[in-house]
Amino acid sequence: MVKGNAAIEVCMGDKFLFPYDYLDELKEELKSKNKYNIYYVLKGPRFRISSMQIIDRLNCIVEIENLVDGNRIGMTLNSYAFFQLPDLSYIDLRIENGGSVLQVDFNEKGMEYLREYETEYLERNKKIIEEHGYMRLQYHVMFFRELFFSNQEVEGVDEYEVLYIGQSQKEGIYERLYIHNTIPEILRHFMKDNNRDKYDLYIMTTGVHVRYFEEYNIAQYLTNIITSNSLKEDFIINEGLITKEEVIDIAEAILILFFKPEYNEKLKNTKKPEELARYRIFNECLINPITYSLDLYFEDKKMKMVLKTNTVKTEYKQNVLKCEFDEEGKTKDIVLEHFVEDVYL
Repeated sequence: MVKGNAAIEVCMGDKFLFPYDYLDELKEELKSKNKYNIYYVLKGPRFRISSMQIIDRLNCIVEIENLVDGNRIGMTLNSYAFFQLPDLSYIDLRIENGGSVLQVDFNEKGMEYLREYETEYLERNKKIIEEHGYMRLQYHVMFFRELFFSNQEVEGVDEYEVLYIGQSQKEGIYERLYIHNTIPEILRHFMKDNNRDKYDLYIMTTGVHVRYFEEYNIAQYLTNIITSNSLKEDFIINEGLITKEEVIDIAEAILILFFKPEYNEKLKNTKKPEELARYRIFNECLINPITYSLDLYFEDKKMKMVLKTNTVKTEYKQNVLKCEFDEEGKTKDIVLEHFVEDVYL
């Protein structure tokens, strides 16, 4: 039995961002990662491979353009370092899919090289070879952009408009995204947008965890565990004090009530946001506040996300949405705070 006053922190888990057009290509990857249960539908800048130039037998330059602001970045790809080939004569390079993909086709010389030196590689990719008659690789423009920033000292910043926030409990995240009725509606409106040539639809998926910690220094059943810093994420889920489904519901509700995305018409316009109060109590423990830790930084890519709607906008890498309740148990406010980065990291 847990007694007294406490708070819970719902934490954003692993996250994955990709263009919605590539949902089917990422089917197996999404199915293998059942830790995702919250998803965001985002409107963001469209990036395209604007040019590819072979400068000598070993190197080519790929240039990428942000179609919203016109900014361009370029990177040099070395045949040996990037393609693991002696030189570029072993492959044919083409920009495909309207500039979204750099396609790499192994010519006969390249296939002979693979047969002689890379038999295991050929075996792993035999389905591709059976389909095309030769080895084919495709690199999405986002891959190159992330590669560029990961190799730089500077950090990149991308701004996205939040259109919809949802959750997946009964289905895997791929199945949920594939069958969701709202996304086709968003796509229809998206295609009618005058700026559709400059923007893409993105999906960010993430998981959630929960931490429990003492708030008012009142003796509780869990105090010795908490104060010894041995408490792990999802401890109170594993102890049966709160369910994973409830944690997902809490995360979704706080996010929607804060961002109020355009297509979340039901919950964002509800006259009873105090329904969140039903999560304030597990057993005899009164919970206030409930916080959601929103991590908007991709460490490996050195990219920070800025999320916005027509009412709010994030500014920080590490954000805290703090949901406080009044004496009657109604939602008083959901405010945006942030961690001091050195402390958080």
